Amino acid sequence: MDASRDEFEITIEFDRGRGDPARVFRAMTGLIESFQSLDGHLLAAIDAGLEADVVLDNVEAGSIKAILRAIVSDVPDEALKEADWKRLLGHYLLKSKYLILSWCADSSEVVSKASVDALEVELATEAANTDIKLLPAYGRIPTERLLGDVQGIQAALVHLDEADKAFYESSVGRVRLDAGLELSPELVREILTKEVVRSHAITTVLVKKPDYLGRSQWAFQFQGHKVEASIRDKEWLGRFQARHLDVRPGDSLKVDLAQETFYGHAGDVIHQQYAIDHVIDVIKPSTWGQADAFDD
Repeated sequence: MDASRDEFEITIEFDRGRGDPARVFRAMTGLIESFQSLDGHLLAAIDAGLEADVVLDNVEAGSIKAILRAIVSDVPDEALKEADWKRLLGHYLLKSKYLILSWCADSSEVVSKASVDALEVELATEAANTDIKLLPAYGRIPTERLLGDVQGIQAALVHLDEADKAFYESSVGRVRLDAGLELSPELVREILTKEVVRSHAITTVLVKKPDYLGRSQWAFQFQGHKVEASIRDKEWLGRFQARHLDVRPGDSLKVDLAQETFYGHAGDVIHQQYAIDHVIDVIKPSTWGQADAFDD
């Protein structure tokens, strides 16, 4: 590709006449949306006022190839040096996407906090290399946003059949988009978590949705919020599922509630999860009101 252009291509190679034809377009749509989100987060590492819109320049048949560009919005001139900053930012976006996709495609890469940190350092270096700001203050993409964009790319690739192939190409290089990288919510949470604080309390929770079949968590209202929790009290749960106990939405349970709060590396709460270790009592409402049972 022409190194002077800020275009990039997404190509999907597929077997003609096989499979659901919509899969190719679903994958292409998902990839375009994910790259647009990623461009916005990459630009924010340079300046919060920068935005980019991905535009379609061309579509080629055979396989399906979309040729796109990111158009960077203007920012106040006083924030930037006198330079061809749009060209520099265009190259930064191309190079950064290539680094991220190469990281995803590296099957030997162990997804861990250390490997994600290493990728973030590479991206921050690319941002600093633009050298377009009067004040050399360049940030890093928040980890949760970076991993969220990677999850979006992986979710788009899931639509493709095993024999299909997808590629990203720009003047920086060409890389195959690999659907093999698994970033489950649990793994992302593990990467984002610095510490977990566990606590127990005897408290009351309002039943929103019981689990009659034992295949999912119960839904409760607790401290004004809807939460989901498993019930570890097997003896009580067995009696409930055998219909020896009558528990309905709108009832309350007095319980020994275990709570885990996951804190990120900046001290922020990134996740909370609950489990009921022991059910002490079932509390029926004094006045039945169906609307109250489903009021969040």
